[in-house]
Amino acid sequence: MNVKSVSIEITNNCNNQCLICPQGHNLINRKGYMSNETFNILIKRLEHIKREVNLELHGIGEPLLHPKISQFISTSVQRGFFTTICTNAILLTLEKAKELHESGLNRIVVSLETKENYERVRCSNIYERVLNNIMKVAENIPEIELEIFMIYVGNEMPYDFDDFKKQFGNSKIRFNQFRGSNWLGKIPFEGLLEKKGSHVLKKICPLFIQYCSINFEGQMRHCYLDFNTEYVIGDMKKVDFDTLWFSDYRKEIIKKMQDGRYDEFMPCAECVFPFVQDEKSSESLLLGKEDFKRPEMQLLSKIKS
Repeated sequence: MNVKSVSIEITNNCNNQCLICPQGHNLINRKGYMSNETFNILIKRLEHIKREVNLELHGIGEPLLHPKISQFISTSVQRGFFTTICTNAILLTLEKAKELHESGLNRIVVSLETKENYERVRCSNIYERVLNNIMKVAENIPEIELEIFMIYVGNEMPYDFDDFKKQFGNSKIRFNQFRGSNWLGKIPFEGLLEKKGSHVLKKICPLFIQYCSINFEGQMRHCYLDFNTEYVIGDMKKVDFDTLWFSDYRKEIIKKMQDGRYDEFMPCAECVFPFVQDEKSSESLLLGKEDFKRPEMQLLSKIKS
């Protein structure tokens, strides 16, 4: 049950409405910005695992919208955390990137695809602006790790992955790709991964045992896919991390996962990620080979081994 990544959702507000995200379908019930007081409490409660985790200052929103993001980064880094943000890069100007660098930020993750696919799923025509922002960061601030995640919809990759990477030259950018999910069946956008797990031959979900998601109000939730925090493990403003992470509630869920009883509890009963044991089993669940290689799908952007 060793956690590898902790996400602190400093805001669930966003400046875009992507069709592959709950934001693009107005599904977020309650929006806000994390207070300085809540953030400091969380950092203090997490400090004992700072050497073990990647601290992600993002959630379902755009972190660069938070007016205190540089302060939050600085606090995290000074406390000894490896600190990451995931951004749509709309606000990632060179000036902003330099500010983040001065704050000590270790890694920036950006979600980006080819122009055609970007404009299809992001509902905006600012591709060149976003691409230029990323290029400038790569060229001028090599000290920050830069990672690009290419999301695709449908069963086939709609573009040449290698050609896409070439436009960035010799910059030390890490590239990954994954197929978007329908967020527990709640996003009706054609081409997203829609299959619900058949609840057989399961193993413990790595998203549940290795990734901790905390919303902007300081609540530890069951899973980051639970974007409205409908299933709360506990309030970290009031209870320490270990008490919640090793709680009887989580132990019971893990036992059910071990037994393949995913259909007995929410939100996992609606999850599209079938955690199968081997490739033969994956084929029986109608998964493609690419899906098997990345059984966690969106977990790629969350867990760093």
